[in-house]
Amino acid sequence: MPFLSPSEVVTRLSEVCCQQVVKDGALPVIFKVIKKCNRSLPHLEVIKYSITILFNVVKVSWISIIFILFF
Repeated sequence: MPFLSPSEVVTRLSEVCCQQVVKDGALPVIFKVIKKCNRSLPHLEVIKYSITILFNVVKVSWISIIFILFF
C-alpha cells in the first residue's frame, strides 16, 4: 500500500500524472491488485486507494486518455 497513497495524491492534483499513469500501463496493474484483494480491513484500504486513483484518472479528459492509449 505504500505506493498507492502518493499515487492517489498526484493523480488527484495533476492531469499530467493521470496521463502518465495511463501511458505507463498502471491501470491493468491496479485492476489486478483489486482482483486479488479480500474483505479484510487492510485490503479494503488498498481497494479504496485503488478506486480513488481510477476515479482521478477517469476525471481527466477522455480524449487525452484515448490518445495516450492508442497513439
